[in-house]
Amino acid sequence: MALSSTNFLASFDITDKTQEYDISPVLLAALMNDTGVLGVLPISTPARDTTHYWNEIALNSSQVTVDGTGYNSVATTVNLATGQGAKVRVGALLKNNAGGDVTPELVQVTAVATDALTVVRGYGGSTGVTATFAANAVLDIIAMPLQEGSDIQSDVTVVPSVNQNYTQIFERSITITRNQMKRPMAAIADMLVQSIHDRTMELKRELERSVIHSRSAASNPAGNDTTYRSMAGLLQLITQTTNVNATFAYTKFNAMVKGIVDAGAADDISRLVFLAPTAVRQNISTFDSSNRRLVESDRRAGYYVEQLVSDLGVVVDVVTSNYLGTTTPFRSILLDAGRSSILPFQDDSFKLMAAQDWVDGVKRRILGEWTLELRNAGTAHYVATNLS
Repeated sequence: MALSSTNFLASFDITDKTQEYDISPVLLAALMNDTGVLGVLPISTPARDTTHYWNEIALNSSQVTVDGTGYNSVATTVNLATGQGAKVRVGALLKNNAGGDVTPELVQVTAVATDALTVVRGYGGSTGVTATFAANAVLDIIAMPLQEGSDIQSDVTVVPSVNQNYTQIFERSITITRNQMKRPMAAIADMLVQSIHDRTMELKRELERSVIHSRSAASNPAGNDTTYRSMAGLLQLITQTTNVNATFAYTKFNAMVKGIVDAGAADDISRLVFLAPTAVRQNISTFDSSNRRLVESDRRAGYYVEQLVSDLGVVVDVVTSNYLGTTTPFRSILLDAGRSSILPFQDDSFKLMAAQDWVDGVKRRILGEWTLELRNAGTAHYVATNLS
């Protein structure tokens, strides 16, 4: 179908819009029984523009990273990676995230010069004074206490950023002859109703694949006379990746969850979901049973949701999607569904529209427009690659 001639948006011609029926309830009913990706993504309020914007709220990190030098157990000057010194102030207490000591050492910062920290070792009598800070070691900020009567400190507010995605038009055309409309066909009482159902299921499948794989055009992503507008999917939006190069194992799962928690994005985790191909999910069945459990679904009678419990106590739903691939190497997604949603364009979720009739038949079009919102793509979600 050709793009219409328009100066600022990619859109489809609608010959006749006098007969229009909203069939989004048909799709919603299907989504309620969906155990795939669409079944775990909430449907949010409609997008108001074909370029959909949202604000990204981020917390200050509670960790800093040592530079590439590494320091022994008596060093009193520790250099951080470039830009990390701004996270720390005089008086702060730091601890090596690697741990290992029964009573881990705390160090107190007594001076900050850009990214160079002057520290007192073994603060408060902490006995783990044999600790070393390896190159690129991660240090937890335990506390940043103040003196009585201290003046107000520097503002560390993280200014919300703005992200965006584009709406994508989904369409199926239906052509029914007069004969098909009048004559029952092998227990199909109404061919038009059957066609609407079938085309809607196809659109649901296309929407799910687009949520995972779709990409925005490199040039003119908002669409024009020569460029179709397509939304960016999960695999394009998520910037945090881990290259596993191995069979998926519980240790790999824990490392991904820990990466999200350590980044501070999961302090208010509402729901983590692990999207995996069938073969990767089969590997999960080999995990220790104490790390796996089944929970009865509140959406489908007799259906159970498989869950994984991480070492940190975070519970993750496991969802199978063969749209992620059926042969090695596989990709899987650790998704915070609480920071994700799919949005219909205003008044254009999915509609049945009458197109121009012809002499011996009728035309109908199922038309919808959707986009994907994914907040904190660089900290709250992971793509695992090269799984086998």
